[in-house]
Amino acid sequence: MSATLDQNAYLKQQRYGIEQNRVPPAIGPQSTGYEQRLSDSISITEHLMMVANLYEKISILDSEVKKIKREATGFVKIHFLPHKHLSCPLDAVLEPDENGYIARTAEIPLYGVGDTPEEAIEMLKREVESLYDDLQEGEQFTEDWLRIKRFLTECIAG
Repeated sequence: MSATLDQNAYLKQQRYGIEQNRVPPAIGPQSTGYEQRLSDSISITEHLMMVANLYEKISILDSEVKKIKREATGFVKIHFLPHKHLSCPLDAVLEPDENGYIARTAEIPLYGVGDTPEEAIEMLKREVESLYDDLQEGEQFTEDWLRIKRFLTECIAG
């Protein structure tokens, strides 16, 4: 790894014409004295190695963020439905599946499936809205469905 950093430092020196132990001039009309402090404490090679190390760490973090986005597992708050307004957000869990993604509510037994996380959430929203409309058509339900009806009636405004 050290050889790679030394090689990177050498290539940067060649590209930018930076000589060993010489700091490039300050950019801009005002000098902050940074370049003098830098040359007093470390060589330009050491500085370039530190920068290369930071780039490597950033690259690792970037890979981790991409992995998390790809897996797209976690909790989601649903604030809007396609045609109705929510007075309080619904909690949903988003998980990858072998064929795409599944979004399911924490409070009621509903889920949405899609090729992408966004599609799964949109399908879940439609299911919530459809269940709400179906439950508004009558009162002849089991106690569990009446509890779900009360919950949705409280969460969905008008």
